Order: sequence, then C-alpha cells, then structure tokens
Amino acid sequence: MKHIIASLSWQSDYWQGTFTDEDRKLSNFDWVMKGGVPHERWNFDMDKHIVDGHKVGFFQARYQPVNYDSGQGIVFFYSRKGNESYIVGLYGKAEVGQFEVDRDYTGNLRAPVELCVRWHEITRLPVDKERYFAGRKRIGMIGFIIVGDKEAQNILDDAIDAHKDFPDVQEKLRQVKLAVFFPPKPNGPPPPPPPPEVEQLLKTSEHTRNIILYGPPGTGKTYCVRQFADQFTDRDKTEFVTFHQSFSYEEFVEGLKPLTDNDGQIRYEVLDGVFKQICRQAKDDPEHRYLLIIDEINRANIAKVFGELITLIEDDKRLGKVNELSVVLPYSQDTFGVPPNLYIISTMNTADRSIALLDLALRRRFAFVELMPDPSLLDIVAGVDLESLLRQLNERIGALLDRDHQIGHSYFLDVTNADELRFVWYHRVVPLLQEYFYNDGERLQAVLGDQFVRRVETGKAATAALGEWYDSETPKYEVAELDGDSFLEALRRLAGVTVSDSENPL
Repeated sequence: MKHIIASLSWQSDYWQGTFTDEDRKLSNFDWVMKGGVPHERWNFDMDKHIVDGHKVGFFQARYQPVNYDSGQGIVFFYSRKGNESYIVGLYGKAEVGQFEVDRDYTGNLRAPVELCVRWHEITRLPVDKERYFAGRKRIGMIGFIIVGDKEAQNILDDAIDAHKDFPDVQEKLRQVKLAVFFPPKPNGPPPPPPPPEVEQLLKTSEHTRNIILYGPPGTGKTYCVRQFADQFTDRDKTEFVTFHQSFSYEEFVEGLKPLTDNDGQIRYEVLDGVFKQICRQAKDDPEHRYLLIIDEINRANIAKVFGELITLIEDDKRLGKVNELSVVLPYSQDTFGVPPNLYIISTMNTADRSIALLDLALRRRFAFVELMPDPSLLDIVAGVDLESLLRQLNERIGALLDRDHQIGHSYFLDVTNADELRFVWYHRVVPLLQEYFYNDGERLQAVLGDQFVRRVETGKAATAALGEWYDSETPKYEVAELDGDSFLEALRRLAGVTVSDSENPL
C-alpha cells in the first residue's frame, strides 16, 4: 500500500484555526508571510468542514498523486520550524480529489473524522528520514512524497510511543493502525483459502495460544500475521503493538503516569498498558477470541517488558486452567491473570537476533513457526530473473554467514520496472548487505560480484602523503553506482540467467 507525506505551508506551533504574525514569519512561504491564508489552517479543526462524517482538508501540491492508494492509505502532515522538521498529524484512509464544502472552501483531501489525528499540543515527532522517507532526502516546500507500509507503520509506532502520557491520542492512533492495516472483513462471497503459511499459523493456534513467527528480513512476517488476524478473529478484538529497545513494563502492563488537572497541578495515576487492556476485554467477553500481535518481539528486553507475567501466559497457567495462576500487580495492587481466550502472536527478525540467543523463559512459552524467503513468488522484470537473483544471493549469504541473514522475497515483490528495481537494489538490498558485511569489502564483493563492488586503488600521491599510516595490505572496496543497461546486465550476470528482451518487454 502507498501512503503520502505532505508538506504544509503553515508552521504554527499549535495548529489552530487562527495564527499570529509570528506564525507567518516562521512559515518560510512568501505568500503566507505577505498575508496569504493557507487552506490547511483548518486541517485539524474538527468542528469545521465536516461533510457526511468526513473531514475535508487540504495540502499543497502541484499535481495530483497518482501512486497513492486513495481511500485506503494514510496522509501524514510534515512541517518545518526553523531548521527542525516534524510530523504533526495524519488523516487515515484518506481520499484525494476535489471535495466542495461550500462556495468558499474546496479541499483536495478527506477522511473519516474518527481517523483524523492531530498530535497533542506539546508533542512533536521529529522526522527520522531513514525510517520515514524511504531513502529520499527531503520534501519540497509545496509537495509530497509517496512511501510504503513500512515507513507508514514506523511513523505510527513512533507517534504512539511519543504520546505515552496521552492515552486518548494513543488510542486514536491505534484505531488508525487497525483501520488501515487490519481492515474488517467485507461482506460478500467467502474468501479464498488462506496461504500455506497462514494455514500453518491457524493449525498451530489449535495447540497453543503463544506463537512466534520468525525468519530473515523481508519474508513477509508482518503481512502474514495480518492475514492470520483476518482469518482468526474480528478487527475490534485485535490489538497491535511494536516492541523496541525502550519499550517498558509500564507501557505493556501498567505504570504510573503524570497527568495534569484543570488547575495545572500534576498528579500521578496508574494507567493500564496495552496487554492489561486487552486481557480485561478478553476476560469480559469469554465467548470470543482476542488477539494481541507483537511485532519485532526480540527488539525489546523481554524479561523487563513481561516481568512476572511471563509465567502467566503459559497455556496451562491461564485463568480457569488446571494450573491457573494469578499475581498481584506492583502498581495497582490488582490481582491479575491471563484469560484463556487471549492469543499472542509475535514476529521476530532473525537477522537482529538468533533464536538461540533468546531468553530460555521466552522460548519455553512460545511455539515457533519459521517463514523463509520464497523466490518462486518473484517474476522476470526488465530482463532480470528475480527468482534466480534471490536464490543466488541467499546461497552466497548462507555460505558466508548463515540462513538467518538471507534476504526476503518481499523486497522485490512489488517491483514492476527497471526504475523500481534499481531503487530497491540500491536503497534496500545493498544497504542491508553492507550492514551484514560491515568493513568487509572482500566478502561483500563475493556476494554481489565484482561489477557491483569494486576494489579502490589508492594513488601514489595519496600513498606517499599518508606515509606509514597507509595500510597497503588491506584492500579497500566501494559499491559501484550502475545505471541503465549496465545495471541490468550486472544483475543478470549475478542471477546467472540471461533473459532476452523478447521474453520480457518491461
């Protein structure tokens, strides 16, 4: 799915319906500084421009987005203040087009009101270009960029984390995530049989309530889990959370959070985390199955996040089971147990951390299902046999590293032409391999071939200038930036298969 990050012409701190002369000066847009009125000043005023349950908004664009999945994706709003860049809000399942509200206002964007979210006034989300911009360096002052699901989920996850002191905003952001990435099942004819990997998860769930789907990066683990969720239970009975290095017990189970009352006084309250919330829902609704999806489970400190609850999630320790266990939670002093109708399915990237290194307590309590690269899903693009290319790469990676560091098929799955292939190659595949073979150009060349990785010769003048500091015994390598036919021919050589243009007109 494709999403939009749109640049806004108004840089007000609080994104209100009116703005000051200072806001105009900060905008960096001449026509705003000279008194022009930016239409997007109303983008987050939920009392204005509402038509049939949809909020009508606006973003500056010289042309209509053509690759965006209108009505399905997310439009994020990007703003600059001085030298800093921020994401300040979003419209979920947003449509682009022309939407007339009245004679005085026509917007080019609309979305369901409940899926329009403005960050809390004191919260800013600094732009992480690597995680948000999909390899692009900037957004024009009047413009936008198109990003994929990975970047959109990165922004959502970071925004949820940034609002940990504002549960109302967190809840709206989670609603957007569910609506966009876990849509409800449509009415109509019965769906086709699930793919084999989803079928395997469904069968595994008949024997245990705790599953980890693991494999190398790019094998479609999150996509597979989303499909499993659609088959397993209803959307409103599913919760999604992404673990990261700073994720804590307080966010997952419960913790003390500072809150400000109407008089400006700070008080502390015990607030429930995502796990305790869904446990309560499942306990109150024992006739239905509930599902907690934990993406990237191995990125957090599992012992600290789960705490004493690591034992309670075991199948036979659930409430009502033969070895039922409950504990008293440290903050609320509530007696707590895990209901039997709550299922936990997690994903794990084996390139980040091998299963062998996982905490034994975690390994004993989860069933593991492996998802490996499937090159057979790939086609021929621009004369390059992507199936053969991926097999060759992974065979070499497996020989030099291990099977956990292979490259997944999803990197190439949506590639349809030479330009997209070059973008994926140089902005996703090659950087990943450079990380695998950091400061080891010889082995990187062994994987990618001498057309993509070339030895760098140091000139005599530079060698003389460096003197004894120059290491003549350690060769230096660099990645060659190839274009056009030379790029495609290098890929065909790496794949070991030559496909004529007549076989593939792309």
